[in-house]
Amino acid sequence: MKLRKIGVIVTVLMLAMLMMTGCSSSEFGLVVNDDNTAVVTAENAGEDDSSSAGTITVGENQQISVEASEGAEGTLQLDFIAEGELSEDADADELAEALEAAPTLTLVVEGEQSTSGPIPAGDYLIKASSLDKLTGTYTISVTDMK
Repeated sequence: MKLRKIGVIVTVLMLAMLMMTGCSSSEFGLVVNDDNTAVVTAENAGEDDSSSAGTITVGENQQISVEASEGAEGTLQLDFIAEGELSEDADADELAEALEAAPTLTLVVEGEQSTSGPIPAGDYLIKASSLDKLTGTYTISVTDMK
């Protein structure tokens, strides 16, 4: 239930941002799935485009893994921010404030590379940002540490 409320708040924020930016030939979005994965989709996204959505849960002895699609171009930054004391009925202002906290883990993906990083068990908000012109699909998942 908590994830759905946060997802609704994030969706409303994203729609508001899209309406303010007007029409454009670029696309940038982040979706958290019910199976504890997330997908970033970018098509000619510009520098400093960003998106946030829901939470991903990491267990003991697990890590975050990111796989870029074939043909991906540009640089993607992913920040994983501990959900902390964010209440179940958090409003848009509380969510925005939570997303400004220092990330527990930051991963940078360049081009078609894949990457992973260890992170303590917990629930994490995800913030995705393009650091330059970005095109591709990036799948974020929780995997067991090797």
